[in-house]
Amino acid sequence: MILELALAASASASCGFQNAREVQPNELMAAPEEWIGECVHLNGYVSGYTFFADVAGVYRFGAANRMYDPNQGWLGLYFDDQSDWQDRMRSASVVGRVNTCQRSYEAALAEADEDTLIMMIGYCHYRGGLTLNSVQIRAGSEIQFERQVGDQNRRSFGDLSEQMPPSMLPIDVTDLFDLFLSALRSGDTVLMGQIVDSWNLLDDELDRQAFVSYLAGRRNSPFSVMREAGPELQIAYFLERENSEFAEDESDQAWVGCFCVEEDCTGRWPISTIDATAETRTPYVCLRAVYEDHHVDGQHITGWALAADVSVKTLSAQSDN
Repeated sequence: MILELALAASASASCGFQNAREVQPNELMAAPEEWIGECVHLNGYVSGYTFFADVAGVYRFGAANRMYDPNQGWLGLYFDDQSDWQDRMRSASVVGRVNTCQRSYEAALAEADEDTLIMMIGYCHYRGGLTLNSVQIRAGSEIQFERQVGDQNRRSFGDLSEQMPPSMLPIDVTDLFDLFLSALRSGDTVLMGQIVDSWNLLDDELDRQAFVSYLAGRRNSPFSVMREAGPELQIAYFLERENSEFAEDESDQAWVGCFCVEEDCTGRWPISTIDATAETRTPYVCLRAVYEDHHVDGQHITGWALAADVSVKTLSAQSDN
């Protein structure tokens, strides 16, 4: 079997800043079929191989339910010059020809032999929907979006529900959050390591040790505030919004529990899972409860488990303090 790498690129006429048609990104994304094959000029923001129209597009791109709501504020990029790919977020103007991952795949399939396996690379290897091909970029300065809050933004582009009362959580989820708080306050690091896993893959044993130390509030991690707060600790629970078609029972849901580590988190809670982390950059830390396969004391268990989203970079910085 032959493996063919299908790079979503266009062989059509040249497209550059001198002949591209300037269009508002959200206008293009609202009616993409009208723009297929057109050479367009978009102004917005670029990170990696993704273009964003605005901060709402960044949130929708990172949302848990993004697969059901494609291209509302973002699209994929295939650069003419691969050195234009940079991971940091920048303001940018881009030009390129409008295409989709599906059309690129179908074009490659039509030209392939029967025994050829088509594999998309770049943006379309991980995502679907709209793309710009043969992209040129004029990049501006690096930017960092302000974290978005408030119920209006939550409804518009967030993926977390409004704050839920504890009585709405599955009893096993409530018990897990309570068990973690108890372990944190008693300093039971063994139990914390058993009931909370890292949202990010930790292969290194030292990273795993640093993760448990971070959860325990060592070296002034934000969990130290939780440990000392006592019963007055502010806690907020949220349900991750998924497409209802794929959430037939409570085990298909995911819950987020957030704990305030500053004086008051009223009106400052996350509206999206991308901000529901255990990092130090927010006035709270969050744990996620998901129903999945996991291991406890070497035993394979299917059920509710907690996870903390904290980067290896943060763990390393914490260990160095």
